[in-house]
Amino acid sequence: PTARIARMDRDTTRGKGSHQQIVTRMMEEKVDILVGTQMIAKGHDFPKVALVGVLGADSLLNLPDFRSAERTFALLTQVAGRAGRAAGGGKVFIQSYHPGHFALTCAAAQDYADFYQQELPFRAELNYPPCGHLVNLVFSGNTRDQVRTAATAFGQRLVAQAGAVEVLGPSPCPLTRLRGKFRYQILLKSVLRPPLRHLLLRLDEEVARLPRQVAIHIDIDPLDMF
Repeated sequence: PTARIARMDRDTTRGKGSHQQIVTRMMEEKVDILVGTQMIAKGHDFPKVALVGVLGADSLLNLPDFRSAERTFALLTQVAGRAGRAAGGGKVFIQSYHPGHFALTCAAAQDYADFYQQELPFRAELNYPPCGHLVNLVFSGNTRDQVRTAATAFGQRLVAQAGAVEVLGPSPCPLTRLRGKFRYQILLKSVLRPPLRHLLLRLDEEVARLPRQVAIHIDIDPLDMF
């Protein structure tokens, strides 16, 4: 009950110098418990931290992105590294409904090689990077039906000339509405780059046929699917 608690998240670090103030208080041991978002895990070295807890690790693990396991492993490995720097060692507790998932067990063991060996077959089976190449086409506009209709017609025309490229979608983006715009996406997937490159060279003509109210964003080698 007497613990001194601080928060580190987007709201509490918005003001000028506020982030550094929290870090300084931690370094000066004026904070006993630091509660926050993922930003706590990244780039901070608090030498006397002996206990780390991760709540709801499944929220990242269950995201509709083929890199979700990789992101979960990377984040948990980072945050686990915050503990154990104290003289007496440290402990890490991870809350999950899937405690046996290899992303969690490998992170707990800090075992990069084992994670790689278990994750790679899933990527290879579906030709996801690094076993294939992707282009994400994101359509956006003010009217959901108009965006969906335009993306559907666009996808149908792509399929007719796709060749060795797999055309997936359109489907609503995981963040279906962003900054007031409705969003749909088409994913282009190929084991080799040349077929993708060949198809992309034909996109200008297809983009010109989109309604003016519908914008398209072409993301080559996307880092996320949102």
